[in-house]
Amino acid sequence: MRPLFDGSYGAALQQRGVYDGGCVELLNTTNPADIEALHADYAAAGATLCKTNTFGGTRAKLGKYDLGEKVAEMNRLGAQLARRGAAGAQIIGDIGPTGLILAPGGNTQPCRLIEIFAEQIRALCDAGVDRLLIETMFDLGEAKCALIAAAQVCPELPIYLSFTLERGRTQMGNPPEALVALAAAFDCQLIGTNCGGGPLQLAEPFANIHALSQGRCFAMPNAGLPSQVDGKTIFPLAPEAFAQTMRPFATAYALGGCCGTQPAHIAALAAWWKEMPAEAQLPDWQPVLCSPRQTATPDDMAAAESLVLTGDLDDDLDELADLDGPALLDARDTPAETLAELCIQMPTFTQCPVAFEIATPEQAQAIQINYAGVPGIRGSVQAAKGLIVL
Repeated sequence: MRPLFDGSYGAALQQRGVYDGGCVELLNTTNPADIEALHADYAAAGATLCKTNTFGGTRAKLGKYDLGEKVAEMNRLGAQLARRGAAGAQIIGDIGPTGLILAPGGNTQPCRLIEIFAEQIRALCDAGVDRLLIETMFDLGEAKCALIAAAQVCPELPIYLSFTLERGRTQMGNPPEALVALAAAFDCQLIGTNCGGGPLQLAEPFANIHALSQGRCFAMPNAGLPSQVDGKTIFPLAPEAFAQTMRPFATAYALGGCCGTQPAHIAALAAWWKEMPAEAQLPDWQPVLCSPRQTATPDDMAAAESLVLTGDLDDDLDELADLDGPALLDARDTPAETLAELCIQMPTFTQCPVAFEIATPEQAQAIQINYAGVPGIRGSVQAAKGLIVL
């Protein structure tokens, strides 16, 4: 059978009467038997990929409940409970968004966001998870920070990357083309879409990602669009109805459920999913450059406009604002610190994909960390994840 994810944790635990809001990760310490039992039920339903109960396991999220110093403990317990409960399944370290907004739109610097993700990922890796799932992402820049953290902490672990799309784009306006380019640049095993609606709402975003990724994709819809009934969130799709409306996703490499789905939904999905042909060999990723909203192939860069950066931040940003297509930026004489700030500010001035001519490893690192996209690189520097050597 092709890989099958489990379903929700918050909604399933709420249905069982052990969760009524707040920090669901805290249940790893207060209700470990309930968490372990849910993992066991998902595995019994047919899930072969079982997530840890750590979706909000970063310091940024746990800190809202005065649990910021419990990152290692919460994630370690989450992995241990999943391992004990979901015997025989692959354990997937679950990583959700932090709720922080990157500069220039927010106050969080990329280097700080990478540190926050790295802390969680280190705890999950130390606890022995088999893979990582970076999910429900709505900002390409934040997803990139999580991917950099994973590359720094445990580069050997396979990664599944998933975005939430509405009206064809993420909340930050990132199109599927840019999302797939990011997954390719970090050699993710799969890219997918989750949450944001039920199977009907995710069908079109999934089809776009499927085509762009050549089938290296997955989907985890909600159990339909929720409504509020007597103060409770109700998801309309019963298990059989959910499973039947998932049939248009039969070409996915993996499937699963998100909000509102429970073990019965996964069991109903597994009933027909297990009859599908075994997964084929994954096709190779194709390198694509991207800004947060536009893409370009390496061949496109052969005709790109050339621009020599002066090292004066304001002047260089003004020049970038006049770009009308892909550009090659000569940054060999620009200090790494200035280059870092230029990359952070760039999306406000241009969405054109760019490549950088550089001279030092420090410049390459500044670009990798701070550019909210996938840039090209020229110069005598080592290749690194997230950078396309031209």
